[in-house]
Amino acid sequence: MAVLEVFRGIHQGSLDAHARRTVAASGLEAAAQEELDYLRWLPSPREWWRLA
Repeated sequence: MAVLEVFRGIHQGSLDAHARRTVAASGLEAAAQEELDYLRWLPSPREWWRLA
């Protein structure tokens, strides 16, 4: 499963205020991309990433 696909699923129907504003203003794809861009900016190793 592609990372953006996961974030699109998470943001669709999200109760998070920031995610809802971004989806309303820019669309689901932009909200998912924004979240992924933020995570890629973080300095933690990618090996630490886990999908529960």
